[in-house]
Amino acid sequence: MSGAMPRFGIYGLHGEWEVENHGIAPDIAVEDLPKDVAAGHDVQLETGVQTVLDELKAHPIPEIPLPPYPNYHKNDGLGIQ
Repeated sequence: MSGAMPRFGIYGLHGEWEVENHGIAPDIAVEDLPKDVAAGHDVQLETGVQTVLDELKAHPIPEIPLPPYPNYHKNDGLGIQ
């Protein structure tokens, strides 16, 4: 028996099955051409990675400063350096 066989469905907030018999529409349409596959390209993966990189450039992750590490041995002589 294959592990890829679906065993459950997704039930939505509006009382309907979400994905049954139609799948999920892609956010970005990518044409997967045989010549690209033959050339060793995964256009879907490359487009996804480039999209994420573009989003990170447009909305960089803020640098969060690290607080100093706590010294739990202030009073037992072990934390003295």
